[in-house]
Order: sequence, then structure tokens, then C-alpha cells
Amino acid sequence: MSGTSSTSTSGTSASSGTSGVSCPGYADPSTPASCPCGNGHICAANGCYNGYFCDLGQNRCVAPPANCSGSSASTTGTGSASGASSGTTSGSGTTASSTGTTGGTGHTGLYRVMFDAAHEQVAGNACWIVDSSAPNPQPSNPTSETSWSGGISAWGFDLYQSGRYAVTQLPQGTTLNWGQGGAGDLSQVDVFVSDEPEIVFSSQEQAALMSFANAGGGIFLISDHSGAVRCGSCTEATQVISDFLTTAGSAFGAACDNTNVGGSGLVGTVVSTSLAANIGTGPFGSGSQLTYHSGSTVSVTGSNAQVAINSSAGGMMVLSTLTSGGRLVLVGDSSPEEDGTSSTCSATLYNGWGETDDRVLILNATAWLAHDGS
Repeated sequence: MSGTSSTSTSGTSASSGTSGVSCPGYADPSTPASCPCGNGHICAANGCYNGYFCDLGQNRCVAPPANCSGSSASTTGTGSASGASSGTTSGSGTTASSTGTTGGTGHTGLYRVMFDAAHEQVAGNACWIVDSSAPNPQPSNPTSETSWSGGISAWGFDLYQSGRYAVTQLPQGTTLNWGQGGAGDLSQVDVFVSDEPEIVFSSQEQAALMSFANAGGGIFLISDHSGAVRCGSCTEATQVISDFLTTAGSAFGAACDNTNVGGSGLVGTVVSTSLAANIGTGPFGSGSQLTYHSGSTVSVTGSNAQVAINSSAGGMMVLSTLTSGGRLVLVGDSSPEEDGTSSTCSATLYNGWGETDDRVLILNATAWLAHDGS
């Protein structure tokens, strides 16, 4: 995201125009509730910030519901925010600011997630983008997952709707970089997501990804099963991801196995490890099962990685940590992330997002990468 604006806030955290609002099923900012407050944020009594309400049924922060009389999103907060990023921000459709480097350090604004739309995410029967508009999904104030047109729009929308995330995309034809500005500058985001990349990351991009991880950033890589090549000039995602992980040497201790499992459906379960605990229960709720529909197993090759979700066929999600604070999530199938909706691609899509606990586990994994609550 490019630094085109900045905001600053001062004073003590307060919300205006929301006290005493009658809204069944929601807690206004002045009403105590247990919605998760992200690290570094100044949150109201309900656990939300920016005047957001706590949805008591889903235990997450949402924009003030329209049917709540007197609701308002006006707030003031402590501290200043600089190094702004121009992106789609939660609930307001305006730009937001966050300070410090990647990895959630020093946040006073939103966690910033960049989705990859530059490595053949739209090819053949694939549409693994949030929206056809990049770097900023449009409209800037979506009201549902179908407001954005991509096959993983629900992922982006649910982050947006939480009130804690700004969402952008790496535009087609744009190269990842570290600190050089523009829409591909990883130094301006906290998490980079690449769902089934089918163009090999260039040496410059691989170096930028490593600088990003070494500065505390979070990388989410998703492959598909062996042989899943989406176009004549494409390189299958298992090979693209393996190329990056091999170049990184022992940094992540994780591998994409280039297998084909779960053709008839494969359910994996969150395991009992220290890292997996962040996925099974997190800012977006609790879950235990993830479902594949033809994917590759993923595995551990180093002591700094752990299988987080396992199945009868092998690992389905691996988490890795660097001493710098950088983090990696590796998943071997694009099925859990797709939501079954797209108005911009001709692909035949299915609602894996709504299957078993896929939504909760993928969102919690994204939050873990952002250091949101962990």
C-alpha cells in the first residue's frame, strides 16, 4: 500500500453519540463486552475501537448497525499515527494509519493485509482475488462479500468487517519490493497473502519477501494439488511455493509436498501444539476442522515449524516462526479459502469458506500472522 495520507489522534479514548443506544444483539462502545481488541489498539468497553459495536452473537466488531438509533462511529484516541497506507479500511471507506514496522509492532491503526493478484491468481478455473479492482478493492465501503467480485472476497470482507484490518491487493503487472514504494511495497503492510500463485516469484521478489519476514511480517502461502496448472504459461503453485521455500533455505522449516490428496474431500483437525493453539482459538472465534478438496499435503522440515492441522493423509496447515518475529502459514489447498461467489471470473467456484470451520481457521491464521492478539 502506498503512503498517500496520514492521520493523528490525541486525547483519551472515547466514543461519541453511542452511549445508551438500544440495539438488541450488539454492545455499543460504552457497554462492556468481550469482543477481541487487537494488540496496540485503544479499545472501548465493548472491546472494539473506531466507534464499532460488538456483535454479541459472533463476538466480533462491526460497523454501527443501521437499525441502531443514535449510533455513531466517532471516536478519539491516544497517540499519533504516521506512515499511512492508502487502502480499504474497516467500516469507513477512508484511509487509515499504522505506525512501526511490519508484524503488528507499535500499531495504533489497522492491521494491513495485501492479497496477491499479480501471480496468475485468475487463470483457468481459478479466481483467487478479492476484487477485480487493485490495489484498492471497490467499493471502499462494502456491505457484504458480494460487494467485491473475486472468488476469495469473503476472506477480505470478513477482515474488513472486523474493524481491525485494511485490505489491498498487489495489482497485476506489479512487482513485490521492500521499501521502494508503490503498490508492491511490503514494508507498508503486515501480512502478504498469495493464494495459488502460478508465476514464479522473481529473485527480487523473493529477496523482498525475506526482508519482510525478517522485519516481522507475516506470509500466507496457499498451493493446490500436484498437476494443477491453470494456463499454458503457468507454473503450478506447489512448484512456485517450493521454489521460494527452497531459496529461503532453512529459514521457515516448512515444505509443500507436491501431492494430490482429498479428491473426495479430506477433513483435518487442529492438533495440540503451541502454535496451533493460536489457530484453533483466536480473534475470529474457535474451530477445529479444515476441509480439502484435492490439495497437497504440507510438512515440517525444521524445528521452528509445526503442523497445525493434520489429517489421515498428512499435514494440511503448517505454521512457522522466525526469531525476528516473522511468521509463515502454509496451506496446501485453495478450496478452504474460496467462497463460491465471483462476478468477475468465469471459474466454477464452491463455497469452501462456509464448510466445516474453514472460515474461522483461515481468519485466525491471518490474525496470527498480523500479530493480532498473539
